[in-house]
Amino acid sequence: MNDLAVSDPTISRWRGVFVNDRTEDTFRVQSAKIDSVHAARGLLLLAAANIFFFLGDLSTISNEQALMELAISRTLFLTIGIVAFFALRRNSDTAVLDRSILIFAVVATLLMTFQLREYIVYAAPPPALFDIMLTYLVVIPATYLLLANPISLQIAISGVLTASFIYILQYDIPQYDAQLPFAITFLVLVNIVGITTSSRRHELRRQAWWLLNGERAARKRLENEISLRQSLEQELRHMATTDDLTGISNRRHFYMRAEAEIIRARRYDRKLAILEFDLDNFKGLNDAYGHPFGDEVLKSVVDVVSDLLRANDLFARVGGEEFAIALPETDEAFVPEIAERIRQTIEETEILFEGKPVTVTASIGIALLTPDDKDIETVISRADKAMYQAKNDGRNRVISAR
Repeated sequence: MNDLAVSDPTISRWRGVFVNDRTEDTFRVQSAKIDSVHAARGLLLLAAANIFFFLGDLSTISNEQALMELAISRTLFLTIGIVAFFALRRNSDTAVLDRSILIFAVVATLLMTFQLREYIVYAAPPPALFDIMLTYLVVIPATYLLLANPISLQIAISGVLTASFIYILQYDIPQYDAQLPFAITFLVLVNIVGITTSSRRHELRRQAWWLLNGERAARKRLENEISLRQSLEQELRHMATTDDLTGISNRRHFYMRAEAEIIRARRYDRKLAILEFDLDNFKGLNDAYGHPFGDEVLKSVVDVVSDLLRANDLFARVGGEEFAIALPETDEAFVPEIAERIRQTIEETEILFEGKPVTVTASIGIALLTPDDKDIETVISRADKAMYQAKNDGRNRVISAR
């Protein structure tokens, strides 16, 4: 719902519509579909009901020509009802809704006036004033109660019906001239009641629509706030567990996940290996090429190493140029082979600096989980010592902790 278009909920007490034209247009557009469906059914039923009165024609009027004219009139009545039905079902538009009902009302009123004249001329005796008034007293309130169009249109339709009634009384039944003021006054009162009732009905519909859309807007805002909060929580969780530069786990997340892997390994008697590696002479590389290039080296190393690991392996940056890998459920015989493949891949990776290839090497330490290890710190400490032993032995090599 467009907040600008429905910014003013004030409803006119007399017209039963929103004072703000854009608000009223929005309401009518959103209500047009259901209003068109209801109007289509109502007009079709009204037209179908009219055709059944032909049974009364047969028992009241004996003139064959009059019966033929009445049959044609009632068939036309049904036809325009069918046309209006399909027009409203296929087009859920306020303009189509208003025009279809207005055209139907005008044509139906003309046909109804003709049918009443036929009764007045050919029926013996002619219908009483009350019977004629009863017809209009049923049709006029129905105009206000059944149609969802603006009250101005309903008044126009009722005016056509009232004019039809005055025409019949004044020109076709002159003997009722004395009662014409009373009949007209009565119809005016019926219209006043109809307008008041319709205005209240329109007002209640718009109030309900306004409240419903306000509830939907509030629910939408709440959903957006929840979604935003979840997004922020996810972002914070990502920031708390992920290394900003490389996109892999940070030290805190690695220790937490690795600790859980130790518990699982002990519970199910599984293997677990920890690898720690450090890029050799990385400080000298930063001094020679600059820190931005050093960052590119770190990201390139992470990319190539990640391609060598399984989905359930843990890979984290635990220091400036220091990394840790947890290999759950990995046979001890294959761990040195995996570490060597990682070392060799890093050594063979070329990172271009101003068009020239630059390479780095890594010293890797291995530690296997033993029954004596109390926590992840113990295992990592042994892997860390093995890594420094690899550096002391000449760098660019793999050393297993004893």
